[in-house]
Amino acid sequence: MSKTVNNLYKHNATVYKVILFLVTVSAIVYFFPKGGQFKYDFSQGKPWQYNNLIAPFDFAIEKTQEELEEEIKRIEGNSKKYFRCDDEIVKVVNDDYKIRLSLIQSNDSINNEDMETMLLLGQSIIASIYEKGFLEPASSGIIVDNKEIIALKRGNQVEDVLYKSLFTSQNVSELIRSRLGPSPYNYSQSANLTILSEIIKPNIFYDNAFTKKVIEENLKEISPTKGKVSVGQLIILKGDIVEGEKLAILESLKKD
Repeated sequence: MSKTVNNLYKHNATVYKVILFLVTVSAIVYFFPKGGQFKYDFSQGKPWQYNNLIAPFDFAIEKTQEELEEEIKRIEGNSKKYFRCDDEIVKVVNDDYKIRLSLIQSNDSINNEDMETMLLLGQSIIASIYEKGFLEPASSGIIVDNKEIIALKRGNQVEDVLYKSLFTSQNVSELIRSRLGPSPYNYSQSANLTILSEIIKPNIFYDNAFTKKVIEENLKEISPTKGKVSVGQLIILKGDIVEGEKLAILESLKKD
């Protein structure tokens, strides 16, 4: 026992320092503020019960969850739909058309002059269709309003196009028949109709992945705030109803 007491006396300075350190840390932890406290209670639609409130510092006004959701819906609803144009299909169709014509044997009904006429007419019809673009049937239901403007990607270029200007399967069939002339068709007209109907393929496709990418990039640009309040600015008067912009400012101040 005496040995323990002697050790305590010998190291009393160290023990004192340790005890003092522990007491100080405990006091700091106990008395230190746990966080900023907003000393006002308020409810939406109720009068402000305190004195006029002046902004104690600069802070941003945050958008409500409803405002952010509305902005997201607006961006998603107003974003253009992107379609891509496959120019390789035009080349393939023209090559197929020449091959199919070369397989037709000259006879009493189709001489060389008629064959040349068929070729020129067929190439003209193909050019007219792909000048505007032939929409893939599976992509035709993407746009509800045919007066909507879409974004059409041709290589590295993007241009705005009126959706209804694109050819559908029905438009293509009507164009071919109108350009071939009135029925009944002769042999060369019928042959041209068969060939063109079989080889012409859509070259415009809805680009869902790129459309989503553009929308996501636009959503990233949404600001979580809608302005700021400067220090010294009047926020609300005593008796004012807590609603609208005043409510948004109070909520932002409380959060800050």
